[in-house]
Amino acid sequence: MSDTLLATLRAADLATLCWRDDGGAAHEGSFAEFANALGARSCVVLVDATLVSLMRVELPVSDLRTARQAAPYAVEEQLAQSLDELHFALAAEGNGRYVVAALAKDLREQLREALHSHGLQPRLVIAEQCALPCAPHSWTVTLEGQDVLLRIERGVAFKTTLSELGHLIPLLRQQFPDTARVVVHAGAAPADFPRAALQGLEVLWQPLLSDAQRLAQLEHETALALLDASADTALVAKSRRLWRMAAVVAALALVALPAMLAWRHAVLERNEHAVSARNDALFRATFPDIQRIVNPRVQADQALAALRAGASTTPRLLDVLARLDALRAKSFPPDTRVTQAAFASGALELGVEVAGMDAVETLRSALNDAGLNADTLSAEASDGKVVARLRVQVGS
Repeated sequence: MSDTLLATLRAADLATLCWRDDGGAAHEGSFAEFANALGARSCVVLVDATLVSLMRVELPVSDLRTARQAAPYAVEEQLAQSLDELHFALAAEGNGRYVVAALAKDLREQLREALHSHGLQPRLVIAEQCALPCAPHSWTVTLEGQDVLLRIERGVAFKTTLSELGHLIPLLRQQFPDTARVVVHAGAAPADFPRAALQGLEVLWQPLLSDAQRLAQLEHETALALLDASADTALVAKSRRLWRMAAVVAALALVALPAMLAWRHAVLERNEHAVSARNDALFRATFPDIQRIVNPRVQADQALAALRAGASTTPRLLDVLARLDALRAKSFPPDTRVTQAAFASGALELGVEVAGMDAVETLRSALNDAGLNADTLSAEASDGKVVARLRVQVGS
């Protein structure tokens, strides 16, 4: 019997987990059913790749604490939600490179509550794509039914469908020209797999990754943990200790209130000086070129604006794809099918097939509402459908 069960939280039903038993048979059930199947064993929970954004960023800082403060602002333009709505996890790769995982805070709290209410304390809660191995100049692909999970680098991964994979591969080969090998994990090679799109690359077919293989890979990804559910019991005990301390302090305050207030004032002053010193050190570490600090907020905005102005203003293909991927499931009109994609000069030209002319406008409005500038290049009715071309780019 395995000491650890691996369960996956799917985006389609946040109240259901999927797992395999020791014999390899697939199961799907509620958190309570999973807890019953788990027994005394430990578990690891994977969060559906469509719910977690995985990104790579380069920062001019070397310490992890400063990087955690700066990373969200560095990836802000790649995200569909505001920074206040997201929880971030960070892993260092060295030489100023970091991998960032972003998950909605409300979803994180919902998952924490579901785990806690059913007595589940996972060793690790992490993005589904982190369980795929990755190697230089190599892609890892897993096929399960129509779902395709693809990992190119530690901080670059996508979840798509088999029908869309053929359109995505040429764009990724353009973005990653050094790719030499593609490792495909599948139960069997599907007939509609886009082999022609991988022409010239070494394609290796292997069985689906076992839970043991995925757990072994996750040992290298623990820094990207999205939730530490195992800490709940410790937090409860700590809260009780704090309440007891508060009761003692309140009793002392009734006896010696003047002395208590004076002591508290002194503590607050020390804390204020310590926080000010830490803020000053963080500011100087993040913006070493600023020698004289007058108004930190204004100076930080000016420095960030200067950095953005010095960077390339042409969006990367991955930036546009990340924004589209976040919108596809919840905002695209029903029966929308991508038939063509071409990327040049920071803009992605999409060919789509939709149910009617009103669906074209609905799709364009959804893209614009999400901060993507979308223009309809053409729209023609054909065989009861409407075939349209749209030009999409980040920003105005």
